[in-house]
Amino acid sequence: MLKYREIIRRMTLEQKVAVLTSNKYNETVGIKEYDIPTMNMADVTKLEHIGNNDEFYPSLKALASTWNEELIEHVAYSCVNLDNKNKDNKELYKIPCNYNAWLDCFSEDPYLNGRIAKVYAKGLHEAGATICLDKAVHIADSTIKEYREEKLLPIEMALDSNPEAIIASSGAPLDVIRKELKYGNSLFVENESEESVLSFINGADFVFDSNNDATKELFDAVLRHKGAKVKLRKGELTEEQFIDYCVRNNAIDEKDLDVKIDRYLELLKQVNPKIFMSKVVFSDEQVKKLMIKTARESIILLKNKGILPFNSHHKIALIGDFARNPQINLAAEPTMTMDNTLELINKYINETIGFAHGYTDDAKDDVLINLACGLATKADVALVYLGVKNDKVANKLPESQLALIDALYEKKHKIVAVVSANHPIDMSFAEKCEAVVLTRVAGSYQMPAILDVLFGHVNPCGKLTESISFDLDGGNYKDFELVNKPVLYPFGYGLSYSYFEYSHLTINEHGVTFTIKNAGSVDGYEIAQLYVGKEKSDLPRNKKDLRGYTKVFVKHGESVKAFIPFDKQTFAYYSENKECFDIENGEYQIYIASSSADVRLEANFEVFVKHPEDGKNVGIDQKRLARGNQ
Repeated sequence: MLKYREIIRRMTLEQKVAVLTSNKYNETVGIKEYDIPTMNMADVTKLEHIGNNDEFYPSLKALASTWNEELIEHVAYSCVNLDNKNKDNKELYKIPCNYNAWLDCFSEDPYLNGRIAKVYAKGLHEAGATICLDKAVHIADSTIKEYREEKLLPIEMALDSNPEAIIASSGAPLDVIRKELKYGNSLFVENESEESVLSFINGADFVFDSNNDATKELFDAVLRHKGAKVKLRKGELTEEQFIDYCVRNNAIDEKDLDVKIDRYLELLKQVNPKIFMSKVVFSDEQVKKLMIKTARESIILLKNKGILPFNSHHKIALIGDFARNPQINLAAEPTMTMDNTLELINKYINETIGFAHGYTDDAKDDVLINLACGLATKADVALVYLGVKNDKVANKLPESQLALIDALYEKKHKIVAVVSANHPIDMSFAEKCEAVVLTRVAGSYQMPAILDVLFGHVNPCGKLTESISFDLDGGNYKDFELVNKPVLYPFGYGLSYSYFEYSHLTINEHGVTFTIKNAGSVDGYEIAQLYVGKEKSDLPRNKKDLRGYTKVFVKHGESVKAFIPFDKQTFAYYSENKECFDIENGEYQIYIASSSADVRLEANFEVFVKHPEDGKNVGIDQKRLARGNQ
C-alpha cells in the first residue's frame, strides 16, 4: 500500500514524471502545490569547505590515509554537525564508493573503499544526515565476476550502513542492485536520454539527465502503456500481445511510477531539515583537536635516509612558494586560508637560514633557482615545499619545480621534499632527495602537522591508499602483482621513525593473531594489513587481496598482540553460476604485511565450507598448515 497515496492520487501524469526526472545535476524538482520540496545532493567532499573561522576539513583521501576508522567516523559526524550548525540543511549527502585517481575519494582497493565508506556513513547517520552511496558504475569491459568483486563490492559492504539512496551511472546493472543486493530504498541514475526509460523499467526511481529528454521519454512511455491497455480492454490485443508490446516498446505502467514516487517522498521526509538534528553538538575546540589529529595521522613519510626528524639546531633553508602560499583547496576557485610555514617554523627551530621562492607557477625561472641554491649553500639541508595545484589536473610537478630540484641536486645540496598532491603524480624526482613527505590535502592544520612530523613531535603513521607506479599508466596493486611489475611506492606503504617487528602468527576460524614489537626508540602507530590469496584455484584470482587491517599503538621497546578478524569478504569470491558470493574449498595463503609489497608473516590456512545442501551447517574447518616467519 502506498504511504503517500492521497498526494499521488491528485498528481497529474506531467507532475509525476517531473518529480522523477531532472536536467540539473544533483538537484531534483519540487512541486509547491503538494509541498514537495527541491532536494540537493551534496558530495561529502564539499563538507571540507565549511566551518567557522575559514577552517577546512581534510580531504577524503587524507582521511583514508590515516586508516583510522574511529577517527574517520568522528570526522564525518563533526562535518555534518558543523554543517547543520551553520546553515539550514536540505541535502542528501553523497559518499563516493569507487576509485577515481583524479577525484577526491578513498582508495584504489575496493575492500578498503567499502570499509571506510561504511564508517563514514555511520558517522553521517549518527549526526542525523541522510546519505547516498555514489556510485554503482557500469560494467563496461568487465565480466560480471570482476564487476561484483571490484566495482560493486564497496557499495555492497557499505549497505550495512543502511543508506537511504544509491546513485548508479548510466549502464549499471540495476537488476543486480535490486535483486542480488536486495536493495529496496531509492535508486537514482545519472543517465543518457536514450536509456532513461530502460533505467526506470530496470529499477531506477529517479533519473538525472543533462540532455533534458528524460521527462518527455518517461511521459511517452506511460502513454504507450495506457494506449496498449485500451487495446487490451477492447480485445484488439491478447494478454500475450499486450505484454510483448510493452516489453518491445519500453512501455511503463503508471502504477509503477506511483510506487517510485511513494519511495521518493519517503526519502524527502527523511531529508526534511525539521528532523535533521545531531544528538551532540561539537564545540569549535573539539573540532579543532579532531582536525589536528587527522592532519597528523594522514601525513605519509615516503623516504628517509636518516635525515629526519630534524632537531632544533639544524640549519635549514626554507624553499618553495608552497611553504608560503599552500594550495590545498580542491575547488576550482580556492578560498582557503591557512597558516604560513614561514610564520610557524620559528616555533620549532632556533634559527632559519632564510626563505627563497625557488619557482613560480610558470616556466623555469633561473633567477629564482639561483637565489634558492645560494641560500642552500648556507644550510645543512634544503627543506623544499612542492605541490600540484588541485584546480589543475596534472600527473607531475610543474617544470619550474622539477628544475629547482635538479639544480639543488646537481650542487649536491641535501634535499628534504614536502609534496602536496591529492592524486598520484610522477615521484621519480624522489631519488634526488634525502627524504620525502607526502600530504593528501590535510585541511587547515596541514602546515603545522607537517612541521610536527619533520621535527619529530609526531611520529608519522599515514599509509598510501593507492599505488604510486613509475609510469602512472593506471592499474592498482593487484594488476601490478599479476604481471610482476614493480612500483615506486606500493599500496599500504608508509614509513615511521620506528621499526616494527612481526612474529607469532596464529590463525583460527575467527581471524589472525600476531605480535608487533616496536624495535625503535620512538613510540608510534603501525598499520598492519591482512592479505589473502589462493595459489591453487580453478577460478581467475588476484595473487592476493586486502581483507583486513588494524592500527595499533606500540611504545618503543614494547610489544602488543594484534588481532584482525575474518569477515564475510575474507575468503569469498563471486560465483556467476550461483549469482552470489561463495567460498571455494581448499588451501589459502594468509599474509600479514606492512604494505602490499612488504609481507612480514605468512601461513597457509585450510578452508572447508560445509554447505547446507550437505545437510550440515555452513562453517570453516579449523585445520591450518603454518609456514614462514612465525
